[in-house]
Amino acid sequence: MVIAFRKVEAGNLGITIKHKHNDEFDYLYKQFNEMVNRLQSMIHEVYEQKIRSQRAELKQLQSQINPHFLYNSYFVLYRMAKSHDIENVIRFTKHLGDYFQFITRNAPDEVTLELEIKLANAYVEIQMIRFSNRMETKWDDLPEDCKDLKLPRLILQPIIENAYNHGLEDKLNGGKVEIKIMKHAGYLCISIEDNGEGLSDEALEKIYVSLLSSYNIGETTGLQNVHARLQLKFGSDSGLFLSRGQMGGLRVEMKFPIQKGENDVPIIDC
Repeated sequence: MVIAFRKVEAGNLGITIKHKHNDEFDYLYKQFNEMVNRLQSMIHEVYEQKIRSQRAELKQLQSQINPHFLYNSYFVLYRMAKSHDIENVIRFTKHLGDYFQFITRNAPDEVTLELEIKLANAYVEIQMIRFSNRMETKWDDLPEDCKDLKLPRLILQPIIENAYNHGLEDKLNGGKVEIKIMKHAGYLCISIEDNGEGLSDEALEKIYVSLLSSYNIGETTGLQNVHARLQLKFGSDSGLFLSRGQMGGLRVEMKFPIQKGENDVPIIDC
């Protein structure tokens, strides 16, 4: 029983103990198992509430199609059609269709990393056509063994959008966004970095505090939403980590485990 209590203290609630004799200790063992089951039930209820809250936030994030983004995209399409730039009209409408199909459809809460990157790339291609030579975006190749990783949907595009709308908002030309994908110590790390020039130490601290602060559904930002959903799925070692990048702008690193093992339920005979 002492061993079992120590396991519970360490956070292992998936444990059951058995007693081989029908005596007073049998009652204690049964009560211990019932207590652990109740704790598991309470934790599960809290977890389910968090899941429902995060799903509501995801639906809100999906529904917040920026009207300026929509208007500007169709204005670009209008200009290309008017100038008979058929090749770019075809490219642009293809990316726009892929993007809105993914954003608006009623799909599972999780997708493969390959599909998530496909959505983010469609968004990037739309922005590249819109801003022409004003900015460029570079992607690392996705490792083959990471393409089928499951993760919450819509986690890359909000971070890239943040780089465009805030990091590069004052860049008339020469804007850069680099997206790097690395494997390290059982984790996949995806970093999104821009070369914006207006990031002061105070602004970086403010973004960091905002990321970690508690929030309500109506007040959440894209970065907060992504950070919270990653931590909910993968634990506190995962999420978003902010710093100043080598290009001078904001560097957002997304980190989550490559493999997530299942919790077995050990049984201890006493």
